[in-house]
Amino acid sequence: TTRVFDNIYWTGAWNQIIGTCGDHDAVWMLGCDVSLKNSPEEYRKSIEESLPFGVWSPAFMGRAQPFMMASAYGRSTEDAVKYRVKNVEGISFAASKELMKLVGKLGGSQIGYGQDFWMCHVAREEGLPNYIDGRLVLHHPSSRGYDDEEAVRQMETTFRGRFGKYFRDTVFQYSESFE
Repeated sequence: TTRVFDNIYWTGAWNQIIGTCGDHDAVWMLGCDVSLKNSPEEYRKSIEESLPFGVWSPAFMGRAQPFMMASAYGRSTEDAVKYRVKNVEGISFAASKELMKLVGKLGGSQIGYGQDFWMCHVAREEGLPNYIDGRLVLHHPSSRGYDDEEAVRQMETTFRGRFGKYFRDTVFQYSESFE
């Protein structure tokens, strides 16, 4: 099934998904500004074959963190692979039923900065793997639909209050290396 939410930020969208689809094996949320570069069936097959997981995502072309880029997964050759990683950027990822139950309702950061890494942290803490599938790609354009400074302020307020001033070193584990 497919659902569309009108003008809703990342955190609100995941709260809607968790509240209404939490009994699904996994739910994949696509941002409105991404373009598929593979068939829908290929994405679905990878999600289904990757279960159980915490978070799953295809790799990206366009705007994304370096650890999300298709080139990091052998996309320039025929040997593109799926990797188990610490974190997945929340541009367009799938969350498992198990993770949605553990997360419950997301609070704070409306725009969603940091919520993706926090969900990956919860998955890691519970022994659920996080994957980036380099065999599949989405394109994410360079434009932004939000204010970067406001997004960072919301993240700082939300996660500093929840985990202390060193949350970036403990919970988020900003690392571009693979586990």
